[in-house]
Amino acid sequence: LVTKWLKENTPEDSLIAGFPTTVDPVPLFAMRRVYASSETWHPFYKGYNEEIKKRIGISLRAHYAGSLRELENLMTPEGVDYFVFERVRFYPEELRDAVYMEPFRPLLKELTSRAPGDYAYRRLPEAVDPARYPFMPFKDKVTAVVDIHALRTYLESHPDE
Repeated sequence: LVTKWLKENTPEDSLIAGFPTTVDPVPLFAMRRVYASSETWHPFYKGYNEEIKKRIGISLRAHYAGSLRELENLMTPEGVDYFVFERVRFYPEELRDAVYMEPFRPLLKELTSRAPGDYAYRRLPEAVDPARYPFMPFKDKVTAVVDIHALRTYLESHPDE
């Protein structure tokens, strides 16, 4: 489970991002902060609601980023340390039928309209290989975790990626 891995392998002050419903269990089970999640989106206060809506939009853009560089460019300014991809969301039928709460449905439709291979997730290695790909420290059948700091370092030495 990704939450167990996050709890055991990331600093306590790490900021975790991902598809909003995917990271819902992170605060409870991994005891880590999340950038934005479906459970933390409450419209009780106007300022908070606007901020969390902004963060959810960024999280969705990052999850469906077209390249690893785009993912890093979205997450670094936000102070995100680790990004969690939900692997099933990249199956062709899942991309075709993707939904999320309003007002994000049009954005999600736009983000999932690319060909199934045109996503940063598809550029991740097949398996964890710390020597060659230190930016992906965890992958299981459900999720893949990207260390944003390690990704930035990797991209600096691999400008063609």
